[in-house]
Amino acid sequence: MYIFGGLRKDSSINNKLYILSLVNIYENQNRMCLRWKSEDELDIKGKPPTGRYDHEMKKFKNTLIVFGGRKINRETPFSKGIYLLQLSSLTWVKLQQASGLCHQLDFNVSEFTSILIRNNKT
Repeated sequence: MYIFGGLRKDSSINNKLYILSLVNIYENQNRMCLRWKSEDELDIKGKPPTGRYDHEMKKFKNTLIVFGGRKINRETPFSKGIYLLQLSSLTWVKLQQASGLCHQLDFNVSEFTSILIRNNKT
């Protein structure tokens, strides 16, 4: 399981990545436990998204997509940008909008849900 961002109990915003995985704690035994790895223990490359909460994160193929959400700023409360985390290299990439695109990549949205649908016709 991957967790990015969120609101801490002191109301500050987190911009760290955490990974929860199963690990074998004893050699030659089938005893597994859950272990958190924080960003400090991982070799993460690229510039991560700004801290945010009430955002969305989806997995598509070998990539996590992070978008939307809120930040603590009354004048500009929404988090901007769409970010990709390439899981094979743990590299953050911010999507850049090419000129002439019909749709704006940055949009003001939080507290929502989304679903990825594979369209085999396109």
